[in-house]
Amino acid sequence: MRFILAVSDNNIIAIGDKLPWKIKHDFQWFKMNTMGCPIVMGRKTWDSIGKKPLPNRENIVVSRKRVPGVRHFVSMDKLKQYLHDHPQAWVIGGAQIYTQLWNEGDTVVLTRVHMQVPHGLNIQLPPMKELWSHKFDGYTFSINIVTK
Repeated sequence: MRFILAVSDNNIIAIGDKLPWKIKHDFQWFKMNTMGCPIVMGRKTWDSIGKKPLPNRENIVVSRKRVPGVRHFVSMDKLKQYLHDHPQAWVIGGAQIYTQLWNEGDTVVLTRVHMQVPHGLNIQLPPMKELWSHKFDGYTFSINIVTK
């Protein structure tokens, strides 16, 4: 599976339903990686992007309730089968979806935002081996493989 996310130095990914930063290059990085591919998100992430599909990508929402206008999964087992059958798909959030899905060998495309964010939503990143990284002013892009 493939995952894409941005985290602060203290592993915060959101404050409420908003990203704690606006980084133009991170949005471009996200778009470049996910364009033309299915994207999978939880209902809270769906709500945070305005409850409308991101263009030029099949939008898939994991939720107990039906979400109109997008593919919808209730069962994590069925979602895992879909992701197995569609290796080009990206998991884009949120924290519960990430932590339920990542496994050894998965790819994690990470933007590390070099700041401390108090009182936000913390995520426990899996152990990873960095394959590539590039530092910019205030953040680092990296491509990683989940290890055990």
